[in-house]
Amino acid sequence: MQRCPTVFDVFGTLTEEALALLASGLEFSDKVKPIALPPNGEELPEGTHDVVSNVLREADLTIVNNEECQKKVEEPVTKRMICATGGKTRKDTCKFDSGGPLEHNGTLVGIVSWGRGCGIKNMPGVYTNIARLRNWIQQHTGV
Repeated sequence: MQRCPTVFDVFGTLTEEALALLASGLEFSDKVKPIALPPNGEELPEGTHDVVSNVLREADLTIVNNEECQKKVEEPVTKRMICATGGKTRKDTCKFDSGGPLEHNGTLVGIVSWGRGCGIKNMPGVYTNIARLRNWIQQHTGV
């Protein structure tokens, strides 16, 4: 396995993403499946429903615009981030979920990054925005 370098200065800061290139292919099964990646820059609009974080447990989430998200989480939310909330259901990602998928219609749109607390009503979680990293992924993997 070969590790690609961490993304530096894609958006003016060091980010937490890394890629691992496997020496051989994977055998797909019920537990190991491929997932599509979004085209470069193709982001989900605010209010998109049926966004799912589906490892171990599943939650239907809704995309929140970054300005609204930043006000709620009281931390900077950059263009390399995407926010989603379970709204009144209090469904959310929590501790130890980092690195998990945010998926929409079979496409990986985000990676669990951080949030303010867990399961707080209308509090969005923050995810890495895969559409903003597509060129970097393509450059290092050819995918």
